[in-house]
Amino acid sequence: MVGASPSPRLSLSQAIGCIARDFEEARSFLMPLLAPQLIFSGYLLPLKQIPAYFSWLYYASFWQYALGILQINEFRGRVYTEECPTTELEQTAYNDVRAWLQTNYNTTLPPKTFHGNCSADASLTAAGLLPVQFGGLSGYFGIMLGYLLLFTLLAYLLLKASLRKASTS
Repeated sequence: MVGASPSPRLSLSQAIGCIARDFEEARSFLMPLLAPQLIFSGYLLPLKQIPAYFSWLYYASFWQYALGILQINEFRGRVYTEECPTTELEQTAYNDVRAWLQTNYNTTLPPKTFHGNCSADASLTAAGLLPVQFGGLSGYFGIMLGYLLLFTLLAYLLLKASLRKASTS
């Protein structure tokens, strides 16, 4: 059933399937459509590295919204204290200075353990996902629903045209 697609990708695949004669032709249509979507989604090529004349592809990529929803839902507001790169760097630098003073000046610093934290919000901000644009997560879901409806309508129209063509031949 054409209208039962749970994702824009599947709905787009149905639309391609309506015009393709076989699996190989469908794949040759689908890959040139999906590959740029994935490349410019901000995950293979970060938004800051996308040239300005291709930035529209970032905002047109439904992968960007789907993966953004998942990342924001999972990481927003989290604070990590174990294996934080900042804490590990501070601990390593302190230990190196302590060892250097011991070796060169025969003096010691007391052992110290750093307990820093890493904010996941900082990572989301660096990825361009915070502050959340387009009305928050509900806006992202709305955009995904728009893609789903657009591709489902396209699949319906293409299926109708291909059935009409098949019935007349």
